[in-house]
Amino acid sequence: MTDVAGPASNAVSNEDGRSTGKPLNAGDFRIWLNKAFNGLAEVRVITILGDVTVQLTEKENKLTSDLQFGDVRTDAIVTVFNLADGDAINIVSPALKDDTTLREFHASQVESSLKALPANIAAVVELGKAIVDRL
Repeated sequence: MTDVAGPASNAVSNEDGRSTGKPLNAGDFRIWLNKAFNGLAEVRVITILGDVTVQLTEKENKLTSDLQFGDVRTDAIVTVFNLADGDAINIVSPALKDDTTLREFHASQVESSLKALPANIAAVVELGKAIVDRL
């Protein structure tokens, strides 16, 4: 199955983003929209302390990041929330368990992410409803 390039493109695209030339239909768009909403089901906050190279890339107005770790062990604090089932996972490298400053920083990032989430999801839902209603 192909993926939809986006609501404004009015065309179906391959996985690499190139248009197939086929017109966008409601079924394809609903599949694309469902994938987009499924991507909202998880929030990840990662604080890394160590030798890390971050490569930021912008493609189709979306910023992505690629992390490359050096040969040295990297310590991290990781928090993952699954919004669909309410599960929360926290992982703290043993070397960071007593680093109060870093843990407080990580907690503030988690709090900021969770505060912004409801408004972001509401905006996406309203956009999705408006688009689906027009199909």
